[in-house]
Amino acid sequence: VEEKFLDAGAAFAMRRARTLAEAGPLLDDVGCVLLDLELPDSRGLSGVHALRDIAPALAVVVLTGLSDEHLGEQAVRSGAQDYLVKGQVDGHLLQRVVRYAVERSKAEETQRQLATARLYAAENARLERGLLPSPVLRDSRLSVTARYRSGGQQMLLGGDFYDVVEAADGWVHAVVGDVCGRGPDEAALGVCLRVAWRTMIL
Repeated sequence: VEEKFLDAGAAFAMRRARTLAEAGPLLDDVGCVLLDLELPDSRGLSGVHALRDIAPALAVVVLTGLSDEHLGEQAVRSGAQDYLVKGQVDGHLLQRVVRYAVERSKAEETQRQLATARLYAAENARLERGLLPSPVLRDSRLSVTARYRSGGQQMLLGGDFYDVVEAADGWVHAVVGDVCGRGPDEAALGVCLRVAWRTMIL
């Protein structure tokens, strides 16, 4: 492999590991792993699964002597970026496959982070709806206008809340709650307190 990279003029720094256990400590700053499917502590696709568990964002390219199209499909479904057979690739192809695998892996990690951010934003929006209620007012002469100014620069979800409820006897009850701290736990606490207060008034 090193000779193929040299022949192609590829500037890759390579590290060798004879087992998955030996490879584990070397993965911190590695962009791609060329994985043989026959290692002393790994057989078949178990190596792909193990690497995905250890470093999900790491690009894995299977480079094996087993010319098996079905196994190649399984390897890609298991998380490998590509499946190459020894003796059937030259340095230029190997260089291109490694570069593309790294870029695809980065793109997949970006998509995973984006999906996580979207879920987090959706949860924040749900909590915010609980913190910002629709006031219960029967008297048409009354209206409520609320404004909120964030006290921090990080735009983290806070737990502060308010509510306004007009009771059956005509009294208007209002509450402003200040929850110490920021984050989803504090926001959930604020929602619970606001709902409990409204329940008590009604």
